This record gives sequence, C-alpha cells and structure tokens, in this order.
Amino acid sequence: MLKHFNQLALLIVLLGCPFTAQAQWMFTDERQLPRDYRVREPIQAVDPKLWDQVPWQQIGPGQRRRVLFNDRLTMVWLEMDPAPQQPVLLTHYHAHDQITMLVEGRAEVRVGDQQRVVEAGAAYVAPSNVHHGLRPLSPRVVIVECFNPTREDFRGSSGPRPAAACTANQVRALVYEWFGLLERGADEQEFLRRMEPRSEPRARLPKGSTEISDLVVQPIEGGYEAIIELHDGSRQIWHVRDWEGFPVIHSMEEIW
Repeated sequence: MLKHFNQLALLIVLLGCPFTAQAQWMFTDERQLPRDYRVREPIQAVDPKLWDQVPWQQIGPGQRRRVLFNDRLTMVWLEMDPAPQQPVLLTHYHAHDQITMLVEGRAEVRVGDQQRVVEAGAAYVAPSNVHHGLRPLSPRVVIVECFNPTREDFRGSSGPRPAAACTANQVRALVYEWFGLLERGADEQEFLRRMEPRSEPRARLPKGSTEISDLVVQPIEGGYEAIIELHDGSRQIWHVRDWEGFPVIHSMEEIW
C-alpha cells in the first residue's frame, strides 16, 4: 500500500489506453511462456496510401501517439511529455512480436535477462511472450514501436481525442476505480498514473475502510471537488483537474 505521494506520473504507455484496466493481450505475471505465433484474428487488408500527415491520438495526460497499419504490422510513434517517473522498472509480455526504438530521451530498458540504461538511438527486440519493459529517466521521452500481428486495440480511433473537458461522472468513476484498486492491493503505479504529473498532493491512503458511504462531486474553479465519506467515519476531500479530457487527482486531504 502506498504511504505517500511525492512524484505523480502517468503509467508507461505500452498498455494502450492509460485509464482503463490492463489490456487483455498483455500480462505482468512471472510465467515464462513459449513463443506464440498462432493467428488469432483475420487479417485486415490495408489499401496502399501515402500519408502527408498522420493524425494524432490523445490517449492520456501528456501522452499522444500516431498509429499506422499495414496487413500484418502496426507502427506507433509515441510521445510522453511529461514522461512517467517510475520508482522501479516494470515488465510485461504478450503474444505480439515487438521492436521498440528510443528516439528522444533517456530510459532504463529490460528485455529477457538483459537490462541497462540507454540513450536516444537505442532499441530492443522482444519476440512473442518475452518479458520486457521501459522506464523513462528523462522528462520527455519519444519512442517508436512496431507490433506483429497488428494491434487491433489501436484501430478505429485515427483522429485526435475531442478537446472537451472531463465531466463530473468521469470524476465519480475515478473515485470508485481508485477504491477498487485499494481493495485488490494494486501496484503503486496504478495509483500514480491517475494523478496529475508534477503536483504534490498531501495524501495518504486510508488505513481503515475502503467502502464508500457517500460521494459528492461539485465543480470548483479549475476542476472539481470530490467529498468522499467512508464507512469507518473518515472523510477525504479531493481536488480533481482536467488534463486533455481526463480527470487527474491534483490534491487529496484525509480527515478523521
């Protein structure tokens, strides 16, 4: 369980959408599975095309990507600014073959049993089901990733995310998601990625109940205030801000 928050960050981008549950194609356990080259979905033929400009997808606070497909390959240009500042390197694996190149910034990288700190120009190759991960070490990081077979979860959102601000219902969903993470003892990074980068909230996680008895969300200048009553009688007051259409926690106060 987290004891306090000093650095706030968005989780590393390799998961797809940053504010949803872990993608079903990706796993973080310690199993060492054999490579898997089974065909899971029919190939979608892509017409030849010359792009003058590939549209951006805004996928979270400080994260945007450009995605291209051909029949059997997905290429992603991904920018993180600010990049998530993780205390430890986290790894995952999936059936996709993956090649990643660091275009800008500095990072700690692991693939298989190899791990080192690298600069722009470095790359790694992660075949199917090989454990790998990347931890940014600089404020801004840009990477290019290629996946085979195609990343179907990236298809269908070729345009930029609308600029509309987050809503009160999104804030309510964030609160319930947060306490759900507490109940299942989620990793620290699951909490950090839901908080505003480069802010310093005065927060501690509750030591008692995680059951919400009452929740009031009201607009305030610069965002929303969430007043959370717990079954053990404690109360939390959150200040939540909009970041590119997503709610992020700016500060938290716990009252007993």
